[in-house]
Amino acid sequence: MRDRAPGSTTLLSAFSFAGFYVYWDVYKLDPQLSGVVSAIGKLAILINSVIMGYLSDATRSRFGKRKPYIITGSPLLAISAVMYFVPFLFISIEDKSELFYWGAFWNAAFNFFYGYLLTPYQAWMPEITEPEERITITTLQNVSNIFGNVVGVVFSFLVPMLYRGGLLLPVMAAFAVMEVLLYMPSVLLIPVESKAVLTPKITRDILDLLKYREFMLWEGVRMLMSAAETMITALVVKYVSSVVGLGGTSPPLFSGL
Repeated sequence: MRDRAPGSTTLLSAFSFAGFYVYWDVYKLDPQLSGVVSAIGKLAILINSVIMGYLSDATRSRFGKRKPYIITGSPLLAISAVMYFVPFLFISIEDKSELFYWGAFWNAAFNFFYGYLLTPYQAWMPEITEPEERITITTLQNVSNIFGNVVGVVFSFLVPMLYRGGLLLPVMAAFAVMEVLLYMPSVLLIPVESKAVLTPKITRDILDLLKYREFMLWEGVRMLMSAAETMITALVVKYVSSVVGLGGTSPPLFSGL
């Protein structure tokens, strides 16, 4: 698992499980266009993940290298997640072209700000901890990840019911506020990093990276796995919602499960 705070894990889990499904089945966007929306988001995080590590390494401020991106990234990630799921507040979801552009923009924004926030956050650990502390910290982070994933999965199955009941915006707003609040203790309580970190050279490092054939092949496999996961997840959520009735008109079934 990646080292994430539970707030961003919950948002990412909800986004991963419900992002494609909600546009395809709830808002009735053509499945091919829904797939393009998701692909645009993945391209955004691909580009961002290359840039943000170098950008945060080169940052010099009174708040250190990483804190400026956590302070600004957590609210921007929260806002983009809410905006993606509630297009009906701003546009007509019957206009599928407008819906597609809305989804593509905010999906890209969410993934961009996810990398903007999490890349510096993950790079922060070796600068503020000692080696013997990292096992405990990683364990706590993984427990938080599990909790966030469970909440995100449950939310995904309930999206249709929340949308029909007018509760989708309040629930997403609650997730957004939780995400921002859970990052604030690290910003307020952890001192600015004091360990010196070498400033990398982006061109040289990318060229060196491309020489590692096994790594590049593994990244290709991960890309294919991510595409398969999106398709399978959307079908599972659709099946459970439509056939089993979870998240639709059978709340007692959900309670029993």
